[in-house]
Amino acid sequence: MRMVYESKALSEVFLMKGVLDAEGIHAEVRGEDMVAMQVPTTPSLWVDEAQVERASIAISEALQSAPDAESVLEEMEEAEDADGDEDEDGAETMSELFLVADRLWHDPFRVDLLEELSSLSEVLATVGPPFGVEDATWSRLGVLARELIASQEAEDEDVFRQAAHNLRDYLRDYV
Repeated sequence: MRMVYESKALSEVFLMKGVLDAEGIHAEVRGEDMVAMQVPTTPSLWVDEAQVERASIAISEALQSAPDAESVLEEMEEAEDADGDEDEDGAETMSELFLVADRLWHDPFRVDLLEELSSLSEVLATVGPPFGVEDATWSRLGVLARELIASQEAEDEDVFRQAAHNLRDYLRDYV
């Protein structure tokens, strides 16, 4: 057997194995177990000596006709990172909203907390919910935050405290 392809990315090796399988060329992946054990290695693809030329041509054609696998993987990672950031933003917003609501419940009409509440309310409108939080829950948080903001205009401390309490209690299970 002889090696016909290697890559630091195990997924690329399996992608090329799929290309060879489609061509009817039996290929063996080596180094896969070492990757799983986190041992530094370069996974590779091996074929019988009699299939080396066909395999090399098939791999070469696949690489020429396909977009650069590395750039595709980078795009996927960037998309994952962007989704992860949104999840973190949403979770952080929920935590901050809980703290602000709790502080406002104890100390109503603090101007700095009211400003932070307004900012967090805007974030609720622009960022999606974090993983595991349903859209309906996220929407309800927005409603409760807006109700708290609106209750400050009533200048009734009991109404304001109740709105802060409602938001805080709603968030309690999530933070």
